[in-house]
Amino acid sequence: MQRRTGFNLDKLGYASDLTSIEAALAELGPAARTSRGELRHELLRVNLADGDATAAAVRRADPDLVLHLAAESHVDRSIEGPGVFIESNVTGTFQLLQAVLEHWAALSDERRQRFRFHHISTDEVFGSLGLTGRFSETTPYDPRSPYSASKAASDHLVHAWHHTYGLPVVLTNCSNNYGPWQFPEKLIPVVILKAAAGEPIPLYGDGNTSATGCTWKTTWMPCCWLLPAAVWARATAWVGPVTMAVPASAPTGRWWRRSAP
Repeated sequence: MQRRTGFNLDKLGYASDLTSIEAALAELGPAARTSRGELRHELLRVNLADGDATAAAVRRADPDLVLHLAAESHVDRSIEGPGVFIESNVTGTFQLLQAVLEHWAALSDERRQRFRFHHISTDEVFGSLGLTGRFSETTPYDPRSPYSASKAASDHLVHAWHHTYGLPVVLTNCSNNYGPWQFPEKLIPVVILKAAAGEPIPLYGDGNTSATGCTWKTTWMPCCWLLPAAVWARATAWVGPVTMAVPASAPTGRWWRRSAP
């Protein structure tokens, strides 16, 4: 019988909130459990920078698809304390790649062919836009903050593991995300809360920058999802923050998506 459980790895940091996961599972009702009565979602409290714990979690999950969303992502926090961004975004990605590579190498030929490592990055690795312009897949990397530099480094690791070891990867650079459960330090919650309280609304720089678009997304971001083929091959979404699933026939390389489905 095929497994239908998605494993969610999260170190449960300051911005983590299980409420959205619990609400989504409750909304699913009986569909939240397999035919054997097992929950289709299992949370594993793991810091990806811990190589042994990450490897053990990957072995337990035995995934066919890894969605790597792990990131410290607040620019201001990266300026105040860049170390945690390097640990989470760079070291965490390295340890996850190592664990996944070992797992992938041991799979059967059929599972190796359909396996994908989906690395979710950010358009901030390309730098800043003025009043005009746009980013594309061919835009040179030009990170401007410790956060974007750490994400750029993680992107390069993913590319290197693909070209060096053959790990099948998909890399996406999404623009700004917003939606329910977003942590209140992010732009839209900040603006709403400041306006509601009658307080000044902060702007970055002189305000003369353009956004590359926004994506509606449930924004409680777990470290990563480890999913069996029975879950992801036929789905377009999964419980939690996933807004796009990669089809089993997806080629490796970079995908560019500017909006939610």
